[in-house]
Amino acid sequence: MGHGETTSVRHFVAVHSAKGGVGKSTVTANLAIALHQRGLRVAIIDADVHGPSMGMMLGDQQRPEPGPNENVVYPRERCGLRFISMANLVTEQTPLIWRGAMVHNMIQQFLNGVLWGECDVLFIDMPPGTGDAQLSLSQSIPLSGAVVVSTPQELSLVDTVRGMNAFRQLNVPILGVIENMAGFVCDDCGESAALFGEAGGEILAEEFELPWLGRVPIDAMICEDGDAGTPTMAVHADSKAAAAFGHIADALVQRLETSNNALAFHFEWKEMGWNDRVSEPAESEAGSLDVQSVWQVSQDELGIKWADGSMSTYGCRELRLACPCAVCIDEWTGAKKINESKIDMAMTIKEVSSVGRYALAITFSDGHSTGIYHYERLRKLARAVGEGRSK
Repeated sequence: MGHGETTSVRHFVAVHSAKGGVGKSTVTANLAIALHQRGLRVAIIDADVHGPSMGMMLGDQQRPEPGPNENVVYPRERCGLRFISMANLVTEQTPLIWRGAMVHNMIQQFLNGVLWGECDVLFIDMPPGTGDAQLSLSQSIPLSGAVVVSTPQELSLVDTVRGMNAFRQLNVPILGVIENMAGFVCDDCGESAALFGEAGGEILAEEFELPWLGRVPIDAMICEDGDAGTPTMAVHADSKAAAAFGHIADALVQRLETSNNALAFHFEWKEMGWNDRVSEPAESEAGSLDVQSVWQVSQDELGIKWADGSMSTYGCRELRLACPCAVCIDEWTGAKKINESKIDMAMTIKEVSSVGRYALAITFSDGHSTGIYHYERLRKLARAVGEGRSK
């Protein structure tokens, strides 16, 4: 996989587990290699800045090579994958005692300061829990969805539900559930033993009506391969564990191809006369459960036609001032950090893209593009603006 000077990612996929110790990073590495073996261009961001493990998992903890300018670097490459981790930037003995804002900034650097090139899937290996990293990612990038990793243990399943609910609150789709450490299969007799419970992940998927991606058996070889920096999919591709990862990879590809991005749209802002106005969209360009169409109304207005037939119009500057990203909004208090006096009164939009079926990504004329505008938030903004204008 050669170096690229630009970044173009088709699918951002978060791999998450609310509880630590379920083998999430192991699943991420092997699943990524399985997709690569199927011809996809795959990369990994190790977003667990406090406990990075992807460098060891992939057998490469070297520093990244500098890019063409001082603000960017190239990702490391291993097993056909591109990746970056804090393990490539600090030593094993370096303590990382960071506040939430610093975690957010580092994730932003991994996203925007690394020349990823063209990727079909970029996995984000998430830290355990439901904290800053989840919020930062949901605000910063158009996630195609999240893959949830659990084990059959009841305690793990309870934490998994908590993690899934956190993503749902952020309007991030759940692409599916993976059950790791699902059971031990005896090599001699072929019989299996459910050491940590049985079918808990599959039952969870059924209960919450989530896609079931598959299960990975307990196999000491998976752990040994990971510790050696040579994931099982790369060195034992004919093993039962590798077959399980392969089936999961196939199921994930199917989910990605038939889920949110199947109805993706993108359009660039056009120059229009100041008296020109398009009152209604010519054709449906969105097609989600919430929205029928999104279109350019005028030189400085964006329109949304909702599923119920009602329509809302937003000024470009109005949208810029309402940006929900962590640069513009305090993550803890919700207070605005943006300086309104510095936002040009003639602010316009450069381009608009769908984020799955649940949000818009907007690039403004001042270059700002990190806000993800969830449709629910846009509905509330339309009501607030309407009430303000009626006073």
